[in-house]
Amino acid sequence: MLKDHLLNLGYNETAVTIITFNNEIYNYKGNDLCNKVDSIYHCLLSIGYCSKDIISITQFYPGVFLLDEKNIKNRMRFLCLLGYSYDNVKFLILHNPNILSMNLNEIKEIIKTFMNLKYEYNDVINMSLKFPTIYNINSQDIISRYNDLINLGFQKEEVYGVTKKHPDLYGKEYELYKTK
Repeated sequence: MLKDHLLNLGYNETAVTIITFNNEIYNYKGNDLCNKVDSIYHCLLSIGYCSKDIISITQFYPGVFLLDEKNIKNRMRFLCLLGYSYDNVKFLILHNPNILSMNLNEIKEIIKTFMNLKYEYNDVINMSLKFPTIYNINSQDIISRYNDLINLGFQKEEVYGVTKKHPDLYGKEYELYKTK
């Protein structure tokens, strides 16, 4: 039933398999799931995503279908209040759909962590647009990566400069730094 419903919405077989075998989705029973899919699909359309983007978002994070439409819109408002433009919020969600279900305090904590490391607020916003999954890294790991770079002999100014241009360095393991 769900498979046919997703195919009718334009999903290909691969995307349907990924979504229907997701644990959260797989364990959700009943006709309510098709209604939930329709509701979230149309919510994302109303936000301004095209079908291709919605398929990408929900294939990467099928759990988005189990979220509440109101919570998605509230999350978007929250991100706008943090200083993101509406288009930037859409970009963040498209490239890191997990942000829709992240704890808001965790997002604030990650921003605070970077600011404690002496990054400017706008730097954090810009870094997240270059590396949207930066919010998936916990604060301790951010501090550890920063210290790893310092321990490799980089000056603080060099760390700021390179990580502002390449914030994905915060997503890499220390052993990878040594090989570069």
